[in-house]
Amino acid sequence: AARLGHDDILRLLISETSQASTLMNTRGQTPLLTAIEAGSSNSAILLMECDPRSIIIADNQRSSVFHYACEYSNDIVLNRAIALLKRLNSSSDRITGLKRITERNYSRKTPLDIAIWKGHLKCVKQFLLSSWLETHIDIQE
Repeated sequence: AARLGHDDILRLLISETSQASTLMNTRGQTPLLTAIEAGSSNSAILLMECDPRSIIIADNQRSSVFHYACEYSNDIVLNRAIALLKRLNSSSDRITGLKRITERNYSRKTPLDIAIWKGHLKCVKQFLLSSWLETHIDIQE
């Protein structure tokens, strides 16, 4: 449902089970990551807002929502993920989320590396122009 952008079905699944957003396929992808990969921005935003903690989960390649948003040039999802990161209830979740932004996946790329390598200027700007990120991480590393 996430991959195909079926938001009504996603809402139903989310209302029926608390685990809908944490299910993983064989690649370790959550519904959020598959929605981003498929270009289903509305589904991705719905999933993030229903379970903000989903933004700290990484797949089997150690790629997170931040890696995926940059890989698929989705600055809207990236912006929303950064906004949700600020509001995570647990400080340990916020720290994990901040680590995901600077973490290298198994291809040795950070989300910013991916955005620059692919020429996704809007994604690069999300990182460099966020005063909140600037105060919490050294984006220059």
